[in-house]
Amino acid sequence: MPAPNDDYLRLYGHTLCPFVERVRLILAKIPYQRCDINLEKRTKWHYYLNDGFVPILETPVNNPLFGRRMMIFESLDIMNFLND
Repeated sequence: MPAPNDDYLRLYGHTLCPFVERVRLILAKIPYQRCDINLEKRTKWHYYLNDGFVPILETPVNNPLFGRRMMIFESLDIMNFLND
């Protein structure tokens, strides 16, 4: 798994996934780090986190706005989180 990010939201996804694209539209004006995942060669950590599905949103580690690192897994939950 990539090292935690201290500064930006991180979105794990795949280029052709429509659920990831929904989240990217919300993130259009928010700085974030994009992490593309190869869905044909998924890693063990990806299966451990979300059974190999995308999108996954990871919040910054030491950001005072979020307080702690969080992982959000469903596109609708991610969109609601970002809208709040």
